[in-house]
Amino acid sequence: MKIETLILKNFRGYKNETRISFWNLTAIIWRNDAWKSSILEALDIFFNNWSWVIKIEKDDLSKSSLGEDMVIWVEFSWLPDSIIIDSTYNTTLTEEYLLNDFGNLEIHKKYSWIGVKCSTYLFARHPANSNFIETLLEKKITELKKYIEDNAIHCENRSTSAILRKSIRDSLGSIEFRSILIPIDKEDSKKIWEQIEKYLPLFVLFQSDRQNKDQDSEVQDPMKLAIKEILKDPVIQWQLMEIAIKVEEKVKTIADMTKEKLNEMNPELANILKPILPQSQDIKWESAFGKVWVECDDWIPLNKRWSWVRRLVLLNFFRAQAERRKTEKWSSNIIYAIEEPETSQHPDHQKKLINAFIELSETGSSQIILTTHSPAISQLLPINSLCFIEKDSTGNVCITNMRNDWNTEVLLKIVESLWIMPTLSKIVCCVEGENDRNFLLAINKSIPELKNILDLSNDHISIISMWWSTLKRWVERHYLKNAWVIEFHLYDRDPDNQYGWQIDIVNARGSKDSWRLTMKMEMENYIHPDLIEADEYFSNLSLNRTDYDNLDVTMSIANQKFADFTSKTPEERKNIENKIKQILNSKIAGKITKEHLVELQAWDEVYKWFYDLRSLLWDTISITE
Repeated sequence: MKIETLILKNFRGYKNETRISFWNLTAIIWRNDAWKSSILEALDIFFNNWSWVIKIEKDDLSKSSLGEDMVIWVEFSWLPDSIIIDSTYNTTLTEEYLLNDFGNLEIHKKYSWIGVKCSTYLFARHPANSNFIETLLEKKITELKKYIEDNAIHCENRSTSAILRKSIRDSLGSIEFRSILIPIDKEDSKKIWEQIEKYLPLFVLFQSDRQNKDQDSEVQDPMKLAIKEILKDPVIQWQLMEIAIKVEEKVKTIADMTKEKLNEMNPELANILKPILPQSQDIKWESAFGKVWVECDDWIPLNKRWSWVRRLVLLNFFRAQAERRKTEKWSSNIIYAIEEPETSQHPDHQKKLINAFIELSETGSSQIILTTHSPAISQLLPINSLCFIEKDSTGNVCITNMRNDWNTEVLLKIVESLWIMPTLSKIVCCVEGENDRNFLLAINKSIPELKNILDLSNDHISIISMWWSTLKRWVERHYLKNAWVIEFHLYDRDPDNQYGWQIDIVNARGSKDSWRLTMKMEMENYIHPDLIEADEYFSNLSLNRTDYDNLDVTMSIANQKFADFTSKTPEERKNIENKIKQILNSKIAGKITKEHLVELQAWDEVYKWFYDLRSLLWDTISITE
């Protein structure tokens, strides 16, 4: 399961019903720490029932709630195909009518301040032909059987509540539906909630400020989380069940022997004694690993180290998770919530951490939610991951999620609130995307003949992608409009003439701005097929060299490497394509030599790109002098 939406009402500063949407990667931005932290802490309360980090208090109730309950509810998508609710009976959330109008699972938790009591509900589009049908999930099995008998309804198996409910619903003929709140924490409906809970994703909150103890710190939590995740592995669950059965057998043997001896002395007492052991699924196995200790070789406890050292351990935990989850066949769904990842970290470490978050968010089984007010961190994030919090003129909280509500005005507010400014040189090389930028940097570094013309790492030239994949690129593009710079546009070949009107505009400026298109299909076609086929990631591939200039290299690789590529979801296909392009334009492009480009009949063209850029650079130097 994945979080689709969080809704808060009467929780701290969120008096009115406030909706926050989430995706695989969501970055919450605002200068006020409390508003950002409240979102993560509300999720921690919801998932972990106050047992993990946040302990709910009466002060969490909005001061202007007027006696109303505090409500935290979460809407989930990516639901399990089937679920076991009663005994071993397999059913689905759809078949039990437990989903809302959008086909998502919506769970409400209401907190009453009489003893800080929590009540749990499902909000679902449920049959409502009568009061009995509307409250069907709350009925005990005896009540269901009686209804079956009283209404002469056929039911083959009357020992399972789920089958009884299905028979009753099937007998209705025409079903009337109504969206209702279904209590699932009392009577028989509690069994349903206990089963649904098993399918919820793991949630862990890493706060920026923690107590300085190994037992309750950033050092401890990753290890606890790893244990909880490992114990969710079906193979390990089966092995633990076998252990529990063996222990139960041994205990029963000892109990029987004790009972036999007791029978010799007091038969009456022996007859009423019976050993009771918990079921294997009810055993809290993680408690056996409750105290995970991290020790240093120099005997200095990790909690006594500087905060940046502890955060560095956390950073590399995420990097390790990203690497592991890319290769593991089975991974439980997990949500990482991180407050201010920039805390106590060098800028180089911040960049690695954000890259790890992005990689984790692309594994399909992870969601990343982070808060930040760091300009450096924010610039590295994809625009569609940004979630901006502000107050309107009446003091109400407004949240804009850039994935759902693309808004240039909000982007400008983010830029202004974080004081993000572009760093543009006098010459700006404009390319389509980040992969094209990486390609130019890679070949400039790997081919001495090009570096002798122009060193992109040292000379005063900015390369920016015109596709605003990150906030940094959008800022550069936005300020480019009014900056006194020379633009050198280099884009992929344009068979459909989609750039025609833009080329005319640039060329008509009467300035040194210029536009050129590649002669080959894309930048990937400038990478020699020998280099691609020799790479370990693309082993056993064979690229068509007959018309290589026009080959869609990325798609050719994807279809050969993944036999089921065409049957994957659009999102999965996009992630695969992006990964292939990243490897091609960064790792493999860094191995290109002049000879490779000569063999592809591309040397003269590529040489001219860099020669023209150098000419423009010399012109600006002359003007400055």
